[in-house]
Amino acid sequence: MSASERVQAALAAFDDPLARPEPSARASWLEDLAFLRARAEHEDLGAELLHRARTSVARHDPALAAVPRSVWELGRGCAPEARHALVRTAIERGVHLHTVGGSTPSSIGELLARLTEGDDELGTTLLKAVLQRTDHELKHPGYRGYAVRVADTLRGLGDLTEDPRQLEVWAEILPESARPRLAAVTRHLAPRGLAGIDALVGITLDDDLAPGLCAALAERWSFYDAIEAAARLRPLPQQLALLAIAERTSSPAHRQTLVTCFRRCPAGDPEEDYDLRFGSLFLRVGDVDGAIATLRAMGDRRSDWMGPASLALEIAGHLADHPEEATTERVQAVLAAPHAIPQALARVVTRLVYRLAPLTDVDAAVTKLRARFEPGDAGLVDAGEAAARFHAGDTSGGREALERALRVVRENRPLFFTVATYLDAARHGRVAEAAPDLLERVLEAIPLSHQHGSSLVKHLDPIGRRVTVAHLPELPAALAHELAVALAETADLRTERDLVETLVERAPGRAETLTLGRCFACVLARAGELDEARAVARLVGL
Repeated sequence: MSASERVQAALAAFDDPLARPEPSARASWLEDLAFLRARAEHEDLGAELLHRARTSVARHDPALAAVPRSVWELGRGCAPEARHALVRTAIERGVHLHTVGGSTPSSIGELLARLTEGDDELGTTLLKAVLQRTDHELKHPGYRGYAVRVADTLRGLGDLTEDPRQLEVWAEILPESARPRLAAVTRHLAPRGLAGIDALVGITLDDDLAPGLCAALAERWSFYDAIEAAARLRPLPQQLALLAIAERTSSPAHRQTLVTCFRRCPAGDPEEDYDLRFGSLFLRVGDVDGAIATLRAMGDRRSDWMGPASLALEIAGHLADHPEEATTERVQAVLAAPHAIPQALARVVTRLVYRLAPLTDVDAAVTKLRARFEPGDAGLVDAGEAAARFHAGDTSGGREALERALRVVRENRPLFFTVATYLDAARHGRVAEAAPDLLERVLEAIPLSHQHGSSLVKHLDPIGRRVTVAHLPELPAALAHELAVALAETADLRTERDLVETLVERAPGRAETLTLGRCFACVLARAGELDEARAVARLVGL
């Protein structure tokens, strides 16, 4: 039986001549784009993408100018004529002006610039169009989205050209207020040195772009020019610039200079973030003890997104990557995570234990970590220990630790429990292979968490996926369907066709069958079975 026949049979099981017809079986635009993305791996979608961009599909989010970013991203796989036509359409529609806000705004300027490859004149036309301000930007000249859009476009154009003289061409086009955005073209700008940068860009560097430019200066021109450029910046970008420079230098003298410069740098606001970055700098210059000393000196934080728990995890990652540096004293100091408040420690403790457990005897430190949590959250520590033991081949020790973790969650009221940490521990420890019954118990714990964990289910190995599929009937219907979709989206058709077919055939209703059928169409398309994928797509409203 073909894939389309199976889907048709599954849908037919829910046909009821007495039932009212559904208002629409059409897919959502996210499902629509997922199918496009899957097909793009094996066919040129230029004409179809251009049609979608020009017709502005009404079902798309108006905030994205009716054409989602994904449409333009898919254009990268098209023939040059289609790519260039997409850019011209974006310019005509004004889509290039739209910037997604937030703490780190982004635009499609860099993406569109890359689509102009092979047509330098079109690239210049795009840059001129990007420089036009919207009505909002005219009223608010300092709007950050404008600067981001210009910088993104210049970065994309800079990566396309091998000719550094293009910098002068772009500089002529840019108004003086936009000249600092040229710092995005680090590839061609850094080899000019700081004096050349000042002459072309000006002495005022863009706070967001300066760290990358300073790193490029250190790598391609002069360490001391990079330090001088960093010294001009405000406290936060200066700290980030010094961190970026540290990744590009191996000289002991230069590393000591970086530490000295960081000590002299103002802390900025909020001040507590300075300590985390200082600890990160010590790690980047190879001074683990300096990072641990910073960790010990950090105070208690009520809001610990940038506090001692985060630094402890960063040091743990360094020691895991450099086991020759992982002395017992260092590991114990990091596991102690002094001054980290429970809610901050809860975010990292599973990964902390997982990374450090193989490096030393951590029993005493793990016992102390458990004592810092309420009983229901002590399982977070046990989950990390379980993952480490399973990963090391200690099946009995891993089973004991994970059973303990699951028991305390079931028997107590957790405050900070999130099933994501347990699923992550199960994945890292390959629990499905060593103890599939325990993975089932982890899945049963999902409803106890505010997170359903479907994103982590996508990272299970084939054994874990099969265990999960077998256990779906035991889970609440809504959760079972969410996990089924995650499994269907990630299955490998070459080895798991039966798994996807089972998910479709076991769907509890027509709506669920349609959703899983759309996932099936995407899996077929990714595998290159385009005719069968289209046949299924027609049945499920794609």
